[in-house]
Amino acid sequence: MKNPAKVARVTAEVLQEVLPVACVHDSDGRRWQKEKKAKRYCDAFCAKMQTVEPFATPEEAIQALAPVAVWFIGWAARQFAIMIIKALWHHWHQPEPE
Repeated sequence: MKNPAKVARVTAEVLQEVLPVACVHDSDGRRWQKEKKAKRYCDAFCAKMQTVEPFATPEEAIQALAPVAVWFIGWAARQFAIMIIKALWHHWHQPEPE
């Protein structure tokens, strides 16, 4: 059931889609930090999606990976997480390229 090629493809697509938007005004150091956080979300999402009980909905993934408790860290951090998780959901459910 593990599919490292799909994980690599989805992660690369999500990072390419999300980071330019999320880091438009960031320095290289802050961009690197956001990329590191984004990769952690990608890893956790992809690992769960390859289990016998994957996330059933994007909302379930958001609740698990970016719980409301993240609001205490900051609203922007939670919005960043939600943006990544929604992109992950979208790319995960795309057909495999030919």
